[in-house]
Amino acid sequence: MLRVPGAVMLVFFLVPFLPAQAPMAAGDPQTGRQLFIGTRELKNGGPPCMACHNAGAIEFLGGGNLGPDLTNSFSSFGPGIAGLLENVSFPVMKPIYDAHPIQPDEAQDIAAYLKGLSGVIVPVDLFYRFLVLSLVVFVVFMLIIWFAWRHRLVGARKRLVSAGLPLNPQR
Repeated sequence: MLRVPGAVMLVFFLVPFLPAQAPMAAGDPQTGRQLFIGTRELKNGGPPCMACHNAGAIEFLGGGNLGPDLTNSFSSFGPGIAGLLENVSFPVMKPIYDAHPIQPDEAQDIAAYLKGLSGVIVPVDLFYRFLVLSLVVFVVFMLIIWFAWRHRLVGARKRLVSAGLPLNPQR
């Protein structure tokens, strides 16, 4: 008679009752990121997700603010998010993506990218990034103006001095 150790029997009977892991999204997360931010165009010419949504810490200033932040959307919708992308039913997105539907492979890629973002901590406010960027642009612009105009009045001063005009004329 074959004897099975108690631990093996316990595992054998408990495995069917363990919670199932969410199936891995079949797409490529790198391609999904490219589709999300728009560096790779959607096959049917639809706008990139980043035009209206933010997700994770994409780019310097993040994505759009029209739609919700999609950072933890995969934990809310699970693998079914790919189906939501293929058959868009959200009122704002529907007219856009009815004319330019997202293909199933693109939806899987975007879902894989969103799955990788689950649990990512996002900066709360991008105001300070925008402020720093604005200050840097301002300083660069002022340096360009200074460089272009640094000798602008030198010629006029030389002519005034050579003509012997007094700097403080007496009245």
